[in-house]
Amino acid sequence: REFSFDLANTGLKRHSGHAAEDVITNADFMYDPVRQVMYVGTDVHPFGAAAGIDDDNYPDNIPRTARVAFTDMSLEKEALGDTFEALQGGVVWTDLLQIDKAKTGYGRNSNMSFFRNEYGWMPQYDKLEIGYTTSSTSAWEDYALIYTWRIHRYEYSLQNNT
Repeated sequence: REFSFDLANTGLKRHSGHAAEDVITNADFMYDPVRQVMYVGTDVHPFGAAAGIDDDNYPDNIPRTARVAFTDMSLEKEALGDTFEALQGGVVWTDLLQIDKAKTGYGRNSNMSFFRNEYGWMPQYDKLEIGYTTSSTSAWEDYALIYTWRIHRYEYSLQNNT
């Protein structure tokens, strides 16, 4: 590993929308060299009872919403790691997309990942290709609860979002 530091979470909002930043957990990252941004796919907090859901079918360790956010990486540095190091105190994330029940029909949406090339860069520069998992929130919604986890693919056009 070439570098290591604590990554800022500035700009990531919790479900409540309160000013307190969310945390980055269960994350995946992808670099867009055309727009010079780094994307993160991560969970939106809080989960379960802390999110106002007091239900035995909705545990406190599984998110209902996943997000894609991005941060500007356009500093003129020789290596991408040097850019992260230079931005260490100034990384600000902007939410781009949320994967939730309105998009998927499922109450649990997590495990975000990006379809990227062998360098961690976007393979196509006109769209994001995202992988995520879904699951029912009730054992009666769709087979037995333990068997409802599925991997899905979502494409998000960047043509009008540059």
